[in-house]
Amino acid sequence: SPTQPGMTSSPTGPKMARDYQMLLEGGVAARGTFLIDGKGIVRHITIQELRTKIDGVFAEIRAARAERDAVWETFKAQSDEFHAWQVQDRVRRAAEYEAREAEYRVRRAERQAREDAEEDRVHPFWQELMHCDRLVSFFSDFITTVFAETAAAPDASR
Repeated sequence: SPTQPGMTSSPTGPKMARDYQMLLEGGVAARGTFLIDGKGIVRHITIQELRTKIDGVFAEIRAARAERDAVWETFKAQSDEFHAWQVQDRVRRAAEYEAREAEYRVRRAERQAREDAEEDRVHPFWQELMHCDRLVSFFSDFITTVFAETAAAPDASR
């Protein structure tokens, strides 16, 4: 029969007393309280004198629940802190990634500008040659003279 809302009295008898090692000499069972979680794991054991009132048992149950709740609240707080840290870490990593990407884009643009400048650049020798009128007239005179001499010379191979 229920003893308090949400609780049922556990079955009694010599087998249960023997299973939980509560059977005293003479076949009398000692009074004990076992708090067992949903997975069947014994979390708390209290052995009382035979004349102990049940109010003490309820106080122990309330204390165990308060302890469980405190552990749960601590876990939730740590979980919230961990989640906040994860969010901050993701934001930090995203900012680092964006900074690296921006740096990469700048370096790529600089490299492209250098390559474009290399393509447009004329070798200094040719620049000097294009701007030197005297040199151009010298080559013109030289080529004219060489062709004139070649045309006037007899062919020695015949």
